[in-house]
Amino acid sequence: MEVTSQFALIDPEKIGFDEKNPRGEDKDKIEADDEFKKLLVSVKEHNILVPLIVRNSSGKKPYKLVDGERRLRAALNTKKKLVPAHILDDDEVDGRILAYNVHMLRKQWGKVSEINSIKEIRDELKKKHKNISGVELFRKLLEVTNHKKHELVDLLILLKYGDDIIEKVQNQELAMSYLIQIDMSFISPFKREFPQLYKSYGDKNLRKILVKKAEHGKLGSTRYLMDNVVELFRDKENKTKFKNSIKKFLDKGDEDIRDTVENFKVKTKPKKTTTRKTTKSTKVSTKSKKSTKVPKPLDHKSQLVELEAKIIQDNVFDLLFNYLKESVIEFEKRTKMKFSNEKDLQNFIYSILRSLFSSIEFEDPTEKMCERSNRLDFVIKDHRIIIEVKFVRDKAHAKNIYKELAEDYPKYLNSPYGENIINYIYDPGKNLTNHSQFKKHLEKLLPKANHYIQ
Repeated sequence: MEVTSQFALIDPEKIGFDEKNPRGEDKDKIEADDEFKKLLVSVKEHNILVPLIVRNSSGKKPYKLVDGERRLRAALNTKKKLVPAHILDDDEVDGRILAYNVHMLRKQWGKVSEINSIKEIRDELKKKHKNISGVELFRKLLEVTNHKKHELVDLLILLKYGDDIIEKVQNQELAMSYLIQIDMSFISPFKREFPQLYKSYGDKNLRKILVKKAEHGKLGSTRYLMDNVVELFRDKENKTKFKNSIKKFLDKGDEDIRDTVENFKVKTKPKKTTTRKTTKSTKVSTKSKKSTKVPKPLDHKSQLVELEAKIIQDNVFDLLFNYLKESVIEFEKRTKMKFSNEKDLQNFIYSILRSLFSSIEFEDPTEKMCERSNRLDFVIKDHRIIIEVKFVRDKAHAKNIYKELAEDYPKYLNSPYGENIINYIYDPGKNLTNHSQFKKHLEKLLPKANHYIQ
């Protein structure tokens, strides 16, 4: 996408604010922020250093703001006569796309602001291209946001919940990861297996019912939904009975999904049958040859996620990280390559985990916290797992491992992906004098994380 513009100095009084600001901040909230007060001092002393982005407008003011609300408010508050600005030559959708990319490049937006921005871009694209298909719209959004497919899928799932529910995420009353899991483990299979019942509730109303249940603790955890609810939607033998159970659950506000699931399992539990003993005259059937069953390829994301959850439950990380040192040594032996830094080790571990988990990424799960981002090693988004890898370089670095892990730990706990935290510390030079003692200290210091030291 190429957006053209001209640079000019503009009277800030001639610029109208964007009523669809993705940040969702009003004037009072902005002006009460300590960071805005710092910006006021900077603008007063040095003027605006980063130009605003505006477009021509047919409204009361000749220009409409695209990017730079805080800078514009600071300019107005400090009574600046002129401010630097790029005036876009293109239409509104291109302006919103440019603003989105500017903010994401600077990492100034959290996920809620990003979701609101993508919503505006999507709506503007629909206006501009009246007959655009869902597939083409998704392709265009991928192009303008530079997201990976599963990232954009997650963001578009969140958009389905509506502004009132997104606002609850903004106020930290609901976790984004929970909403995504509700969609994947309940709404999507519900729509697929019971389309008529889904239609009778309506998507918007169904989401409101489930969110209300979640707020009152009636929907279980994300893990419960993944482990217990999804499989029942696939129960073809008892499909009608489960449909009735789910309808009752949705219609009764105080009904808990865990009670629904347990009652359904009791009702459909196969009854024990007595078998008659065979007499000597009974012919014994010949034994069939045993054959290895090859599982069918998985072509649906929820099935793949479910399979991944199963191997996590089977302690795949214990198996991986307890034998990782042997794998590294074998790799070095065969390739004549010696791991000498953290980056090489991260790439090696990533290549292993990528074959097991489709949603693993090098990612920053803390987004922007206290005006500072934390760069960790991996996030397995579908399963809310953060993995941090430390390569102990020398004795001096060994003394700082505690500090590095302790600084990141609270931020990871507050991350939407910090349901499980794994710290893997590789110490080939034995710079940590006592691994078992070091691990005990970590367990006391960071009790909600899992630690592996080799």
